[in-house]
Order: sequence, then structure tokens, then C-alpha cells
Amino acid sequence: MRNVYYIIIALFLFLIMIVPQIVFAEENNWGLKIKLDKQEYLLYEKIWMDVTLTNKTSDSIRTKGISTPNQRGFNVVLKNSSGKKLEYTGPISVFGSSFGHLIMAGDYEYQSFDLLQLFEESKTERKYYAPWGYFNYLPVGSYSVQVNFDGAISNIVYFKIIVPSSSELDALKLLGEANKIPMGRKTMYLAATIFQKLVDEYPNSVYAETCFRFSRKNSKEEREAIDNGIFDHRGLTLEILDKFPNSGKSRTRLRWLSKKLNKKEFNKILNKFIDNYPNKRVAKFAKQKLKQIKQEELHKQKNKEE
Repeated sequence: MRNVYYIIIALFLFLIMIVPQIVFAEENNWGLKIKLDKQEYLLYEKIWMDVTLTNKTSDSIRTKGISTPNQRGFNVVLKNSSGKKLEYTGPISVFGSSFGHLIMAGDYEYQSFDLLQLFEESKTERKYYAPWGYFNYLPVGSYSVQVNFDGAISNIVYFKIIVPSSSELDALKLLGEANKIPMGRKTMYLAATIFQKLVDEYPNSVYAETCFRFSRKNSKEEREAIDNGIFDHRGLTLEILDKFPNSGKSRTRLRWLSKKLNKKEFNKILNKFIDNYPNKRVAKFAKQKLKQIKQEELHKQKNKEE
């Protein structure tokens, strides 16, 4: 009798552990994968993490997706070499879209996030150059990152942050010069001059993209154009997309263009980036945007017919 009692208890404990896992597997609608471009990054270099969320069901799902980390069911967890979770310091979408967007059966959503922006350490702890707040900071060391969304858990990716050497160290020293200039509207063009020097002397530097954007918007001439309302924001955005097609910021820049151009112009630009940069992030975001536009149009048409 006592043996029967123990068997019943063991069976009960087994069911408690196994059944939730079975239910979880059945209810998990998503596949989730993350990827980094490399295993080592330099101080202040942007660390773009690509996230792919796949609809594993046979039905279309309307979701708020993976647009903003660490809210509405989408979480990014970054740990240092000691296993300590780093505090999230990234953007917070207070209002957000309650409508969401469609992900068709078997289809996916693709996004890219800069881990430095999401988990920047306090400025008081910075040991190196941090010019004008344009370069986020995490200390030298080893890290691991993983994400989860609505019950789905991604793979774990490991990477290191190291001190630059050779030409990249020289480029970082230039940023240090810019960092010595007091911040202010009247001195921005001085920093912009140094940033432009970095772009000219080290065009392939990991710091070039941020320096290019800053120098183009904060030179003396450009500041005057902005003040007079004649600055060509559209032209600059297109130039940056062409010059840095693998930037994770391509999505944000394309979204901005979508609000400034009519549908025909915007679609033409999307197709241009797809043709010119087929393996870069700008092309991935362009394809995704075209697909979303088409899906939403089909969905609206279907609702009208019903």
C-alpha cells in the first residue's frame, strides 16, 4: 500500500513538471532567432543585434511585434561575464500602437537593435572618450545576449568588447579631441569639423557613420540652413542610406521617408535599395516594408468584401 502511495506521488510530480511544458510547446506560436555580425566589437562601436520573429502557425497573427524591447512581451537580456543582468536603459514606447501589424502564416518580422543603446552604462563610469553623447558605452569585457517574446526564447549569442588598435585607435583619439570641446550651440560646428576629419581620414572606421551624420547636420553652413528652414533632410537621409546601407538605423530612416514621400516615390526608393544592396540591412528592411504594405492592403480589401 505504501509503495502505491509513493507511485501516485511520483506520478503527480511528473505530471506537474511535464504537462506545462507540453502545453507551452503547443501554445508557442513563434520561432525566435538572434544574430550578431561578429564576435568582437570596439569600444563605442555600435553592436547591431538582428532579431527574427517567425509565425509558426497556419494562420495570420496580428501582433505588436518586436518594435520596442523590454515591454509588451518582448524582452532583451544582456549579461556580463559574471552572469549579472545589465539594466535596460533603452527607449520606452509609452503609447505604442494598440492595432499592431499582421504576420502571415510561416512569415517573419525582422528588426535590428543597438545593444549599446539598450544597455548603456552610466556616463560617470566611462573610462574612455564619450564625445558629445553620440557614442554609447559599455566597458571592455565578455557578454551574452538572449531575447524572448510571448513565450518564445531565442538562442544565446556571446561577444566581447575590446580596446581598438592601429587606425581605429587613432580615430578614437580624434573623438577624444571633439570630447574636449564644451557643448553648446555655438561650438557644435567645431566638433563637427573634427568629426568630418575622422570621416575623411578613416572612411571605413566603425565610428564613421555617426561622425558623418553629426558633421553633416552641425557644420556652420548646415546649422544656418536648418535655422532658415532650407536644410535638405530628405537628401541627407538618402545619402546616409546609400553610404551606410548595413546600418541598423536603416529601418528608422526608411520609416521617416515613408512619411515624406508619396506611395509611388517611396516604393521606387525601396526597390532601388533592394537592387543596389541585396545583402545589406537596408534591403532587408525595404523588402519587409513592401511586404507589410501589400499585406495590409490585402487585409483591408478582404474586410471590405466581407
